[in-house]
Amino acid sequence: MTQQKHEPLQNFKSNVNFVIGFAQCIAVFIAVWLRCGGSMGGGYLGVQFVIGMGAMLLYYLFLAPGYPEVMFFWLLTLVMYVLHKAKHAYKRRVWQYRPHSRYMGKSGLSFLGGDAIAKRLWEPLLVLFAGFYVKSQGNGLGPWLIFSAVCLVIAHQYAAMEENARIQAVEDAREEQAWLMKNLPNH
Repeated sequence: MTQQKHEPLQNFKSNVNFVIGFAQCIAVFIAVWLRCGGSMGGGYLGVQFVIGMGAMLLYYLFLAPGYPEVMFFWLLTLVMYVLHKAKHAYKRRVWQYRPHSRYMGKSGLSFLGGDAIAKRLWEPLLVLFAGFYVKSQGNGLGPWLIFSAVCLVIAHQYAAMEENARIQAVEDAREEQAWLMKNLPNH
């Protein structure tokens, strides 16, 4: 049997993908509080949300067991999740509203310069300031909110990079097609 050679950065890429994926799970969990009701795609509030809920539950059990407000926030987030799902089902049934399954939803702070700015700047700042305020009050939820703000930044920057890559691929394909139409002989 021959040994397979691994590319030098394979472990690094795997670790980066894990960090981005975990950050997205935490970001989805906190985004339930930041998005307009029912605006998220169906796939966005799925497995990632469940992993985020599990992560916060582990945080409560192992790092903040003496803080019942953490568990209260966890339960309220679960209620918010159910409300988002119910409003999404209502909008789909009544208005035939069907966002892309991976759409992250419309930000509740989009009035502060648009949806993209709200998601990349205002939401993480709001969660960060809330985290520091709650931490200063001696609440065990503060570190989780600060961590969530960092995860929001990572998740939204990664989503922006993905979107820019898709746009660039479409533009490249359009230019290649135009070049081919111009330079290929007529048949």
